[in-house]
Amino acid sequence: MKDIGYLYFPGLNTHNSDDVVAPRLHERMMQWYWHRAGMKLEYVPVSWRSPYGEVVEIASQKVRGMTERFGGVALIGASAGASLALNIFAELSDENITLVTMHGRVAEGNYPRADRRSLERAAKLDSSCPARSFYDSVRLAERAAAGLTDEEKRRILVLKQLTDLVVPLEVMDIVGVETHRSISFGHTGGFVAHAFANRDNIRTFAEKALR
Repeated sequence: MKDIGYLYFPGLNTHNSDDVVAPRLHERMMQWYWHRAGMKLEYVPVSWRSPYGEVVEIASQKVRGMTERFGGVALIGASAGASLALNIFAELSDENITLVTMHGRVAEGNYPRADRRSLERAAKLDSSCPARSFYDSVRLAERAAAGLTDEEKRRILVLKQLTDLVVPLEVMDIVGVETHRSISFGHTGGFVAHAFANRDNIRTFAEKALR
């Protein structure tokens, strides 16, 4: 069995672009819970108000560093972080990496700009603090998903739940990729189910994908 490292890509936050983004309480609890099972879970510091090029460079360096230390690396993209994790996976797909998205937006969706479900509204483009990198990341992820090979799709798992008022369920899917739906409700409920109840399922998937 390979020594697998797990790398967590967080969702949107309220930090300024020049802040050092650190795990929040629920993410620290997730790290503690995974570490109890011997799963080495590290964190990508993402500031969604920074230029996308800076965000992806930091994430790419983190992944490359982990591929040198572990036999395989599982990228865990939660919420907004799912799109960034997918983009990194597509860029570095020749590496020994796999991808798990949790209640994450990986497609723009066909919504009017004013609709609360639209990507523009989700990224708060009309506000004083837009998450422009999130907007760019999702649009790039949709293109990356369309170009995935069958072999790459085999190394991806999509986790979603029964309802979500933050991320529309239909923009979580990736065509041709295995999807698991948890018996949970809402965005927070999805995090609890995916980060805690599905921990061992994620490990089993990663071990199988990274043989």
